[in-house]
Amino acid sequence: MDLFATGFNAWNQLSISHSAGQKILPDGTLQDSGGEPHDLYEFTKVLSATDIERPVSRLTYTIVRQDGHLAVAGSGPRTEELEFLYTSAESASGELLTIVQDQNGDDSNKLVKYSSLSSWRTGSEPESIFPCTPPATQIAAFDTGFVILHSDGAVSTFGDARFEACLGRDITTPDR
Repeated sequence: MDLFATGFNAWNQLSISHSAGQKILPDGTLQDSGGEPHDLYEFTKVLSATDIERPVSRLTYTIVRQDGHLAVAGSGPRTEELEFLYTSAESASGELLTIVQDQNGDDSNKLVKYSSLSSWRTGSEPESIFPCTPPATQIAAFDTGFVILHSDGAVSTFGDARFEACLGRDITTPDR
C-alpha cells in the first residue's frame, strides 16, 4: 500500500519515510540535514507499507499508523502523546475531541472534549463527556466544531451554535 501527498511542507510534515538526507530525532520527528524542506507541488509517494491507516495531519506534523505502529513526520508532538493525538480531532479554537472506548462492550463508546491540548496534558477534567450509541468510528474537526461518523454510517455534528450553517442542521439545545 502506498500513501501519496502534496502541499506545504515547511516542517517536513509530508516527509513520512525518511531518505538519506534526513535523520530521525529521538522524539521520532525528521530533521532535514540539507537545508529547508521542499513543498510538494505534485502528488508524491511519501510512504509504502503493508498496511496504512488514515493519516492525521495538523499544521506542523502528520501522524499515520503503518503496519500497526504510529509514525510521525514534521515538528511533532512528544512520543507519549502520539496515540491520543492520532485518535483526536482539534478545532481551530484549540478544542480537542477524542473517542474513548467503553469498558463494557462494543455497542457504545464516549466522546470526550477537552478545552485544549494543554488541559489534557495537565490531567485536567474534560470539559464534556458524551455517551455515543452507536459507537463513533471517526471524528474530524472544522473551525468551530466537530463531525462524527458512527459505526452505522450516521453522521453527527456539534459545535458553536452561533455558526449554525457550519453544523449543517438546525440547532438543538441540550436538556438541562
